[in-house]
Amino acid sequence: MTRTEHDGTLTVPADRWQGKRLNSPNDAVVKSDGSIWFSDPDFGITSDYEGYRAQSEICSNNVYRIDPATGEV
Repeated sequence: MTRTEHDGTLTVPADRWQGKRLNSPNDAVVKSDGSIWFSDPDFGITSDYEGYRAQSEICSNNVYRIDPATGEV
């Protein structure tokens, strides 16, 4: 997951959970407390159509939260 800053640079708020690569982060929402919630379905890695085919390291589809104070997923 990336965020484009005002100056055009990219920031990566999350790319792993417990050391495992995320599947294909999607549908992000920022809550009023600054936390970022996002879904992580595997459809982006199950074929080459929407990205690059890869084996899921997490082996499930989940919803995650990034803590605004610590950046922890």
